[in-house]
Amino acid sequence: MILIDNVAFLKKRYPSILTFFNAVQDQINAENYEVAAGKSGLPYLKITKDNKENYIHSKYNPVEEAERWVQQYEEDIANYDHVFFYGVGLGYQVEALMNRHSDKGYSLYEPDPNVFYQLLCNKKLENLPTKNFKNLFVEYMDVFEAIAIQQMVELMLKNVLIIVHPVYDRLYAEKTKSFLQAFKNALNVKRSSQATNKAYERLWTVNSLHNFTKVLETQNVIREKRSVFAGKPIIMVGAGPSLEDEIENLRRIKNEGLAYIFSIGSANKALIKHGIYPDAVTSYDPNTYNHLVFEEIITEKMDIPIIYGTTVGFNTVKLYPGPMLYMLTSQDTISSYYLKTEPHEVVLDAPTIATVTLELIYKLGCELVIMVGQNFGYRNDQYYAKGIEYSYRQSEDLSDSEKQNTILVDGVDGQQIQSDFGHNLGRRQMESYLENMTTMRTINTTKGGAKIRGTDYVALEEVIEQYLDKKVVDPNWHEGTKTINDLEVLIQQVNKMKSEYDNFTNLFNKVTSALRKMDALSKFNELNQLRKEFPKFDNAFKRLSDNDFFQVYIKPMIKADLDILQRQTQVIRETGDIQEKVKLTVQAFAGYLYAVEEAFVTIEDLFLKIQQYIRFTVVELREEQQAHL
Repeated sequence: MILIDNVAFLKKRYPSILTFFNAVQDQINAENYEVAAGKSGLPYLKITKDNKENYIHSKYNPVEEAERWVQQYEEDIANYDHVFFYGVGLGYQVEALMNRHSDKGYSLYEPDPNVFYQLLCNKKLENLPTKNFKNLFVEYMDVFEAIAIQQMVELMLKNVLIIVHPVYDRLYAEKTKSFLQAFKNALNVKRSSQATNKAYERLWTVNSLHNFTKVLETQNVIREKRSVFAGKPIIMVGAGPSLEDEIENLRRIKNEGLAYIFSIGSANKALIKHGIYPDAVTSYDPNTYNHLVFEEIITEKMDIPIIYGTTVGFNTVKLYPGPMLYMLTSQDTISSYYLKTEPHEVVLDAPTIATVTLELIYKLGCELVIMVGQNFGYRNDQYYAKGIEYSYRQSEDLSDSEKQNTILVDGVDGQQIQSDFGHNLGRRQMESYLENMTTMRTINTTKGGAKIRGTDYVALEEVIEQYLDKKVVDPNWHEGTKTINDLEVLIQQVNKMKSEYDNFTNLFNKVTSALRKMDALSKFNELNQLRKEFPKFDNAFKRLSDNDFFQVYIKPMIKADLDILQRQTQVIRETGDIQEKVKLTVQAFAGYLYAVEEAFVTIEDLFLKIQQYIRFTVVELREEQQAHL
């Protein structure tokens, strides 16, 4: 029976866990889980599994055993802010380590609810160091593993030390291995996302500003061309090694107009080399050198339409010679603000152009998309399809360093293929998108490529015979006038942003002033006054954060800094000492506000120019409209 003190503890802090155990008490496996008093008088836990007795703690002195075992973490723990115990048992190792390091937050994860039930019946949870006890997870449903990992990665990604109970490594080997691998994957995804934000956050905003002039001159592809592509098949051609297998099939499709061909990434180079001009190329990469992907098209001034993401490297938009249409991307807060774009017209950012293009195709109403050259990996140590060349890359083959970073993933034919973390992340992201694209069938024809969940693997020859039996392509699909935007909305947004910009500096100064005041009061030990200042600071900071100029222009440029601040504020909230709280607040927010100021200096001139450009454009468009009356 659960101890009355533990009932009170769970009722107050983890009521869902108490509800679960109240509901299943009569189903608990008491027969194979035994708690007995050892020679020291302390309880130990014995689990019988496969007719073998397994002792979770020493029968003789579990406290001494735990003290010896946690010694191995004494040197490392200083480098971490949070400790995550996988496998609680009766908690001796938790008490041994956390009593010595009461400044560290910690969380508990018990994969076996039968074990945790024995803990609840035999030891008081309040005897654990409760001051910094942050989270408790009991895996009474499989989904709890994912929830725990997500909380760890998102909420307490300070520096987390994972400690696995040594007996669990053996007794629950598969569960433990699965958990650690899932955590590693989630951490890699989070770090990749952070690295992307850090690398691109300023480029996204700067590119959006530079490209907005072109946006006002070109067509919104989703709004204007959905009627062209709805119900039509589209071939999405990637630059993977398998592309070279399908050149003649693609030539036939192009010559007979059997499906629209969208080239993604570097695939246009291989297609053009073989005399196949795609019906469109797509691009979204914010890097300043992205235009090199279209070097041949730019140099030869080819008339191939491009569908560009509005955050694409601005040199791509500036130099591209062919017809241009745009797709609004989720990282572009500027176009969305001024044009008041509907959510269904925005394409979500993703790790790869393949996934971005796939979502675009879906939003265009396509019912059948056929992937070609979408390897999400390598073939015979080959990086790209033959015919794709860059001056910075010596050959199509993998370099020695690239070979060292390869992993194996399941292929379309049941064999494993070479891939890497980036390709694998892109594939998983695409799979998650495909889950929601229920009205579109996706066929993967990539021979020797990675298996993509949510697609059917069919050879391209067979696809042609079964599905591509008539001409559907309009070669002039891209023609049309620029998208007509609501001029009243446009000028209204410009005026509103001008007001928000004028107010921004005042709001920023109020936040910095409030922070300096708190710092000064702390130095003079004015504790009562300090307590009154925290709500004032919070209010000032909220008003700054809600400002439209901040939301549209500044915040997208400092995503990485905001992520750091959010993790630091969690530590601040958990700090009881008022002076320590002020110290941490000043340190955290001073760094963040510096990043805000730096972003403001970077973007202000461009902002003022785009505001002026929009005003001039509205005047010109009104004159055009009057002339046509």
